Amino acid sequence: MNNTYFLFYNIFVEVDDIMDWNKLLNIKNINIERSIRGVILGVKDELSELTQNQTCMIYSSYVFRSLREKGVNAKIINTEKIGFLHKHYFVLVPDENKFFLIDLTFSQFGNKSMPILLKNGYQEINNNIFNNYLDIVTNNEEHRELDINEVYFDSLVRGVR
Repeated sequence: MNNTYFLFYNIFVEVDDIMDWNKLLNIKNINIERSIRGVILGVKDELSELTQNQTCMIYSSYVFRSLREKGVNAKIINTEKIGFLHKHYFVLVPDENKFFLIDLTFSQFGNKSMPILLKNGYQEINNNIFNNYLDIVTNNEEHRELDINEVYFDSLVRGVR
């Protein structure tokens, strides 16, 4: 079996698979989804006077900061940094064997194909949902299949195989 080694705070950590790494990130055993819901309510209240149109960086920054204050691991993703020309910001949160995508400004795209994200501001995702989301927020700029784990972990820590 090929194990993966991550450089984490200048220490190499060996994990059997990426899901072990996700468990390691939540060592406080925080209820991630409950924390996400609470943060979203707080951010929406705090930014209630702000339009959601073209403010994805502001909303994502507030969500990220609030999650980190609660001890939840999260990452702001900029679509330009993962290879797209169109810039949009959103937040990814790992939770053991799943990921949550948070985008409080998704309604600006006028797309109703992700009703859970539109209603709640967040959604549990898999690679198919993630790639559909990317097609929407990048205006179907370039259809490529990206892996959530690679997007999240490649920029969080630099892996050595």
